[in-house]
Amino acid sequence: MTTPRAASSSWPLILGLATAFVAAFMLLRANSNFLAIEREAPALHALARQHDLAPAMVFALREQAVALPPADFAALVARFPQLVRELGEPLAAVAMFGSPEAARAARAQATDAEAAWQQARLLPTSVPGVRFLLMRDRFAGRAAARNGN
Repeated sequence: MTTPRAASSSWPLILGLATAFVAAFMLLRANSNFLAIEREAPALHALARQHDLAPAMVFALREQAVALPPADFAALVARFPQLVRELGEPLAAVAMFGSPEAARAARAQATDAEAAWQQARLLPTSVPGVRFLLMRDRFAGRAAARNGN
């Protein structure tokens, strides 16, 4: 004995959910700061060359300063190499985007920049440095993948 077919099918529901998923995905991509920064790549590469910085570093700085206009961001990038020489990369990011006092205090309490970062990295004031390192590595990884490395 056969059973009668259900009066309605689940296909409209599945199609509606799939459409909603694709629409949400496209909306997220359109509003992604990460992808917006990658669209600025030519200008960011030029800044990196001008200040002798790795492109991933400039991209990571831009991620934390995405609201700045290009001229203000260029001024920020121009200050970064001096801070890196003084504090090391992650503490330089802390000084730029968080607490310059905390970054300098951490550096003063250690023998070198790496030791200072290891001591300070778990403090709440070090969040901009952690974020900088994560984004720098993410941008570097994407660049390496695009270049086939």
